Formats: sequence, structure tokens, C-alpha cells
Amino acid sequence: EIGFWESARKKILRKIPRDDGGPELFIPIPRVTINKGFKDIGAVNPQRTDDFGFCNDSPGAFHGDKVEVIAIGDSYTWCLAVAPENTWVAELGRLTGLSTYNMGIEGIGLYEQLQILKWFGLQKTPQFVIMNVYEGNDLRDALKYWAHRESKNVGPKKIDSAKVLESPSAIK
Repeated sequence: EIGFWESARKKILRKIPRDDGGPELFIPIPRVTINKGFKDIGAVNPQRTDDFGFCNDSPGAFHGDKVEVIAIGDSYTWCLAVAPENTWVAELGRLTGLSTYNMGIEGIGLYEQLQILKWFGLQKTPQFVIMNVYEGNDLRDALKYWAHRESKNVGPKKIDSAKVLESPSAIK
């Protein structure tokens, strides 16, 4: 069976460059509606990504000079079946009064989360970065990352970060 992200890749995902030798990394395109068809009671469908392809309740949340808290993670951080304003990241912002930005992407691992932080989050010079780790699939994804690097005999490479940050929607 083909997973949701794999079947939707050409329509709603964009490739993000990697400088760590890992396998291809894809995140949603900006301002796209994603309906996974959850039928659970209370599940929220569809979701809409913000101006950078992440799940936040305020479309322009990332455009300020600074974000105090950046959150990275997988489905527990992404707004999977919940509204963007009801994620733990949004709740953290309400409770602390700090500006928060959710960079969670479901279905990725620890090394992929670090790449997203590097290309999108660090430019905001956050005071705090919170990485949500789920021991099950995140550790499995780390093993996949290392298996990929070893099978390809690849290592880190240099990428022009200015190209990534100039126009994230143009990355192919």
C-alpha cells in the first residue's frame, strides 16, 4: 500500500535540500490544503499549510523578525487531526506568552527534523528549540538515515543556504 505522502508527493510536496547525506526530504508546499480523511470523532480535516508549508494557525507567523520558540518533530508536533491552533506548540505559546512556530512534519525522523531547523528555523534566531522525539518511529528513522548514508557511501555536502531561504516554495 502506498502511503499518503508518497502518493501525494508530486502534488503537494516539495523537495528540501540536504547537506547531511540523508535520503530525499519532502515537506508540504506553502498554502496547500491537505485532507487525510480522518473519521475519528473530533478529528479535524482538512489542514492548510502556512506560507512556508508548515502547520500554524497564523499564516504570516513566520514573517516577523524573530520567533522565540521553534518546535520540530513529527506527527505529534504537526497538526495531525487537530486544528493548528490546538497543537501543543500553539498551546505552549498561549501558556508562556512567547512567540512559537511549529515546524513539525509528520513521517520524518530526527535527522530530517534537524535539516528543517537548519534551513528554515535558525534564521529566526530562536531562544529555544524544542524537538519532540517519539522513541518508536523516530529511532527507526534514524537507523534508516544511517543505512542510506552507508549504502550510498555519502557524507555531508555544502549547499548554498541563501537559495533555500530566498524562496522556499521554489525548491524542487
